Amino acid sequence: MNLRSIIIAAAAVACVGVAVNAEVHPHAIGLRFGGGWGEINYQMGMGSDNRLEFGLSGHSSRDNSRYYGYPYNRNYWTTHNSLGVYGAYQWYWNISPSFARGGFNWYVGPGGGVGFWSNTTEYPDRQNDNNSGINIGVGGQIGIEYDFNVLGAPLVLDIDSRLGIISLSTTGVGIGVGFDLALGFRYTF
Repeated sequence: MNLRSIIIAAAAVACVGVAVNAEVHPHAIGLRFGGGWGEINYQMGMGSDNRLEFGLSGHSSRDNSRYYGYPYNRNYWTTHNSLGVYGAYQWYWNISPSFARGGFNWYVGPGGGVGFWSNTTEYPDRQNDNNSGINIGVGGQIGIEYDFNVLGAPLVLDIDSRLGIISLSTTGVGIGVGFDLALGFRYTF
């Protein structure tokens, strides 16, 4: 058997394995962690091979920095707060029904989100700086998951990435690519 025949046979086996659809759960709720952010996440099945995903995330931090300038050095604090919502439509496929009892799946789909943010910098010797705004992003999501329901446990573990392509903000318009890699845990019901 030559190399070309092996590659064609491997591609055919992979296509057959990917073409087999997995069963989407009617509901799944859980947490998604990535990039220092946490998200409460909900997935709703839309038939046997499609679903909607919704997420609510928030972030708050307070950083102490030192200002080096005339006439003397001072510490200042910066507080960052944000709240965001995300939604995606996903197509869902089983990777291989014979591998790991058919629990490995992958998904892809378009998505977008809206985020609200504010920054406050507190100086000891002058007025505070306050900034806030709204971001709107459009992009997509791709991920791989293992469904422990095939082993009798109502749990799904996944790794996914959200790719942002366009961002509109109150501070300006940006066209670029953003990348977010996250780990998710969901209870299915």
